[in-house]
Amino acid sequence: MRKIKLLIMLSCTWLFSVGQGTVTTSPPLVSNNGSTGVSFRVEAGGSPLEITGISNIFTTGAISATVWVRQGGVKTGAGNPSVTTANGWSQVVTNATITGANSTGAPVSIPFGTVKIPVASNGAIGIFIETTSGTSRYQTGTAADAVTYTDGTLTINVADSVAYGGAAANPANNPRRFLGSVTYVLGVTGSCTPFSNFMIDSISSGAAKINWTQGTGNASFKIEYGTAGFTPGTGTTVTGTYPGSQPPVILTGLTPNTAYDVWFEEYCNTGGDTVRFPAPQAFTTTKLCAAPTAFTDSNLTSSSIDLGWAQAGSYNSAWILYGPAGTTPGSTGWFIDSVQSPATTFTLTGLNSSTA
Repeated sequence: MRKIKLLIMLSCTWLFSVGQGTVTTSPPLVSNNGSTGVSFRVEAGGSPLEITGISNIFTTGAISATVWVRQGGVKTGAGNPSVTTANGWSQVVTNATITGANSTGAPVSIPFGTVKIPVASNGAIGIFIETTSGTSRYQTGTAADAVTYTDGTLTINVADSVAYGGAAANPANNPRRFLGSVTYVLGVTGSCTPFSNFMIDSISSGAAKINWTQGTGNASFKIEYGTAGFTPGTGTTVTGTYPGSQPPVILTGLTPNTAYDVWFEEYCNTGGDTVRFPAPQAFTTTKLCAAPTAFTDSNLTSSSIDLGWAQAGSYNSAWILYGPAGTTPGSTGWFIDSVQSPATTFTLTGLNSSTA
């Protein structure tokens, strides 16, 4: 007798967030033009970030740089951005002395001092770099350019809609692609070793997967989640200790097309200290997709089985959740795989023999 308990859920989006470090656009983008300043967009995945450094290519003779930031992005609506305080921009670094400007060589760092620029989880900011006694270099855009650069946690966006060059008040040259790098750290606080690689992905209409890498020496964790804006202490809590409870944690029973907040922390020193996100991590479930139909299974072996189903309308991806018969979906021993549309078949492998 064969007996496999599994769920197939259709998803209309795929989000992920991993790592921390530096993302760069140059190379492959190369310097071929320049003006007073250049704008671009920085986007965060499922973790809040703090930008701790920016580098840029400047012409020889540039002596200082100013960094402007706009929460939410470079602009709203059509037309070029207006980089002014009246339009939501603020100077976070003002006339910082730069050294090593070399026109076409490697980007040079803009001194940040103790400045950290926050980017909310699943949020975005606009950045505009301007200089004095010289120009900021950039690449004049072409249709063949790559326009997003990411390590999965931070994304630099230099698409035509956000890539402008010119003077701060009214940069009108477009597209003009930023040449440089952005360095960041995850926005976590506490006395324990920070966890890393936090991600919320496999988001469907009724479920989401939370994954992370345990901080060295940390003994346990707590996840509390609820609809966006809920008061901590009133949400649904998932706890676990290491090594008995290992990530990922799969949240089920969620409401379709709904925004959720997730608070996450780890404990060390027998629970006396914590490391946590200072703000909730956000995600939104997808709209309810039509259920798959005509489910089939075939070619059963001691460790694998082929699955099939009929595509139920349009969808971007499907995820397959499977585990030991009689246990709760998402509990220990369950697994998840993703299938991209329009595929309607998948082979489960690595199954235990003689197991329901």
